[in-house]
Amino acid sequence: MFDRSISSLRTLRPEHDQDIFWFRDDLHQPSAISPMGMTTVQKHHAWGYHVAAEETQLPPSKGAYVKIHKGRVYLGFALIDDVAEIARRAVKFSVLIEHCMDHWDEFYDAYIDEVKASLLTLSAVDADLLTNAHLLDYLRKSEEVNRRNWEIHFILMYPADAIYLDFEQFCKEHGMDEQGLMPMLSGFQSKPAETDEELWSLAKDARARGLEPVFKNTPIKELRTTLASHAEGRAWMERFNDFLSAYGNRINAAHLDVIFPTWREEPEPVLDTVLSYFRRMDDGWDLAVQRGKVYAKREAAIIEFERSLSPEDLPRFRRLLAVGQKIYAYQEDHGFYIDQGSTAALHNTLMACGRRLVKLGLLY
Repeated sequence: MFDRSISSLRTLRPEHDQDIFWFRDDLHQPSAISPMGMTTVQKHHAWGYHVAAEETQLPPSKGAYVKIHKGRVYLGFALIDDVAEIARRAVKFSVLIEHCMDHWDEFYDAYIDEVKASLLTLSAVDADLLTNAHLLDYLRKSEEVNRRNWEIHFILMYPADAIYLDFEQFCKEHGMDEQGLMPMLSGFQSKPAETDEELWSLAKDARARGLEPVFKNTPIKELRTTLASHAEGRAWMERFNDFLSAYGNRINAAHLDVIFPTWREEPEPVLDTVLSYFRRMDDGWDLAVQRGKVYAKREAAIIEFERSLSPEDLPRFRRLLAVGQKIYAYQEDHGFYIDQGSTAALHNTLMACGRRLVKLGLLY
């Protein structure tokens, strides 16, 4: 049975909750959270912790509680005290780890394909055209998808973190700290890396079309309108809109809150990034060149570290490295599909509900 006391709807009460160590989650929620964000995505965040802990049989914990205190989000882990229970769970968890070590792609793809499919289903609906009753159903479906995607998030994260920590421990035992091992994991294709590549390509295209003066001499808030009045600007904006369709789910503000606009709604930060790339071009900076340096540094770091290992240690290192590189890329990719994509999907549904309430005269 799942622990149903995990609800984020009750605030943290320090005087009653002293049996758990609480810490403020500034990583995912760097500012005060909205009531809507707390009762939707953070509620699902908490639920996902617990469902995944049960699904994977995470040995030391049954998940995390997520509470609000003075507007900020706090996490507290539900640790297991029973040594026998920890041992039973560890046996099952180790079976999962062994499977993931050699079959990470298969394990990851099965879950992330479910995430992609559910998000695609939601995006195929124009919520503004639904009847009131169907819009309510759509809201419930959006909540269900967000909750399920957070379950998947932690089902993937628990074994990924365990494998990464195993890799880190191996490296430390053989004389390499975390700063030293990071280059061996970096430089692989991921959705954030793909986003950066597309932004760089947009900047180069804007310069090739002679649009750089327009960018530099137009206030960001007016830039889209100004570009639309320019033949080359309109052509560039078509590419830009395609970029937003594919990569525009990033929230402009707090990471796991649903009240803030996405890039697709307010793309000024993206346009500002394109503008900043012109200065980098003038300084001789090039994204492909920098990526090449990362690749070269990665291969050099691997060769150097392997030289320090005994023949007996080398097979284990290579096995850990192969899956570690995939997991490091996953840590970036899951944010694109779940942290960003799922939050944006729920945000879009809630915005449609807000517009409907305005139309009905119930919200001003």
